[in-house]
Amino acid sequence: MSVIARRESIQVAFEEVPRSIIFILYYWKKREESQVFQKSITSEENPFNVFNIEEGATYCFSAKALAVNINKTSNSTDSHCVSLPGEQNTNLPESQCCESSYLKNESEKMQCINAVSQFY
Repeated sequence: MSVIARRESIQVAFEEVPRSIIFILYYWKKREESQVFQKSITSEENPFNVFNIEEGATYCFSAKALAVNINKTSNSTDSHCVSLPGEQNTNLPESQCCESSYLKNESEKMQCINAVSQFY
């Protein structure tokens, strides 16, 4: 199973899926393990793209194979987690990070620059 993070989706692909096998994909947002999503993936749906994801978040995936003809399920794969790109631009100078329409005046901008500079 390969998991590739993109800006607006995560692609999950399985190598050579025979028609007699269905993969049961489990995925969840890291630190929210109580809310696990499940998707059955056939050879026609491989690779599968997960949309409606949060930028900058980390998602984890595991899968089982189901042999339909004999109704046997494999053990789950190890979890594979990927972090999505976010909107953060930590390589920008402090003054650019604090250029925002939310900052009302020069005093707030200076407070922002002072706070951000502690992390550089």
